[in-house]
Amino acid sequence: MQAPFFRLVTAPLIALLAAGCGAPPVPFHTMLAQLGQAPLRHEHVEKQYLFTLDYRPSWSFVIDDLKALQQDPPIQTAAVADLVRNHRDSVQFVLSVGPRPDLPEAERKSADIVHFHPDQPSYSAHLNKLMYGMNHNIYLVTADKRRVPVALYHLERNWGMGETNRFLLQFPRGRDDDDLAKQEHLELVLQHLHPSLVEVRLQLNPNPVAASEPSPQRLAESLALEPEKKQKP
Repeated sequence: MQAPFFRLVTAPLIALLAAGCGAPPVPFHTMLAQLGQAPLRHEHVEKQYLFTLDYRPSWSFVIDDLKALQQDPPIQTAAVADLVRNHRDSVQFVLSVGPRPDLPEAERKSADIVHFHPDQPSYSAHLNKLMYGMNHNIYLVTADKRRVPVALYHLERNWGMGETNRFLLQFPRGRDDDDLAKQEHLELVLQHLHPSLVEVRLQLNPNPVAASEPSPQRLAESLALEPEKKQKP
């Protein structure tokens, strides 16, 4: 049995997002480009699977909210603060599960947690479990040993177009001493994603929820900036 290992993609993200610093704001699209890097992204390899967990901070939803409201930047700081506040009561992740990069082509289908079944009845039963029955099988464990079950989740169907499957996960953030952002580290527990994956534990250290967030004023300034122009070679 292959031992699991953990890998973090290094990037100076906390420095980029730090609010209240003297550095000038960066364009919002530059901030979004940093979402796929540590400490907001965590990758874990176990057996033939690659697990990629992306934390979606509250500020990252602002641009989608503006589009839904049909408002274009610049926008007032107070309005940005209200949009961020709408997402502050929950913690959201995107979990991708697929074949690890070095898996031979002939073995990649075995890492598809949805379409690996040999017959229709077992496929249908497992798909129903993944789509509707995982609320007690996905949870966070905090540094102070509290268990926080997933509040909402959604399996995105890929309709057999690839071996990687994505889950959208939402957890209650909590308040005061129970605020997940105050935890030094977190652990995401996933159970029964596949017969060979009875339980998988992803150690989130450092805690991505604790990463610094820009102030509403800094967000408003970033949203107002034009996209950076590429330097000519």
